[in-house]
Amino acid sequence: HYYSSLKDLTKRFSKFNESILCFLTFEILNILNILHSQGLVHLNICPASIGLSVKGDIFLQNFEYLEPCELKESGKAFEHLIQRKGNWEYTSPELLQGQRIDFNSDFYSLVVLLFFLLLGPEICSRPTSFDEYEDFLSKEPLQVKKNRIPEGWSLESADFINKLIQVSEISRLGLFSSAELYSHLWL
Repeated sequence: HYYSSLKDLTKRFSKFNESILCFLTFEILNILNILHSQGLVHLNICPASIGLSVKGDIFLQNFEYLEPCELKESGKAFEHLIQRKGNWEYTSPELLQGQRIDFNSDFYSLVVLLFFLLLGPEICSRPTSFDEYEDFLSKEPLQVKKNRIPEGWSLESADFINKLIQVSEISRLGLFSSAELYSHLWL
């Protein structure tokens, strides 16, 4: 029996401990590496696209936005977002701005997911439309503040999220390869 998604599991359990989220992150990165090694980007990493079995198996689903990695400017990204009408909160800034489609888009979505699982989606309001996005980018970026780290969680968990959730793609951990992510102390 499979839970239909992480979204369903978050409704059932309001809190996750650090070791579970670390394991979840590691497994999703493994899956993304397989996908990325084929030159593909998922573009829809969110709770509804992560399946979990009762045995602890993790898998990706919802491949309707799967695209080849394009290391050049791409107007296609913007078209996909207009059609989506959802999951804006997990979408990378460069993708929302219609820039290139690359592997970092999936990594950014994964870290926003971790941010919300750690602190809860009510911690900030994210844009609900492309028109609101420019205003969002000009405000303080998402960050896990030291006083917001749940009791018993390591500083490394916040550091991992903070280094990966940067609005500027060139400032993010994992810009050059996922090896940067795997080598972080938290994983």
